[in-house]
Amino acid sequence: MLETEPDGRAGRLGRVAFAPTDPGENTIVRGSAPISQGRETCRDFRVLGMCPAPVAGSSDITGLYTARYGVPTVAKKVYIQVNLFVDG
Repeated sequence: MLETEPDGRAGRLGRVAFAPTDPGENTIVRGSAPISQGRETCRDFRVLGMCPAPVAGSSDITGLYTARYGVPTVAKKVYIQVNLFVDG
């Protein structure tokens, strides 16, 4: 199960929680550029990188996102996809 949970600090995207196991080497994180809060969907995702190793059951994806798009401004939202690739 994958879920995101914001940590409430400005400039932080949050963490991806992994239950019951770690993401492994085949977990890809994709993200969208910051968009208006009024948008309900997003189809424009770019690969941000491989999911970092989890610490205490969750991986911090802020570094991956900000390396590609910078820190999102207030009143913007981002969409994140996390996919596990197994056998192809």
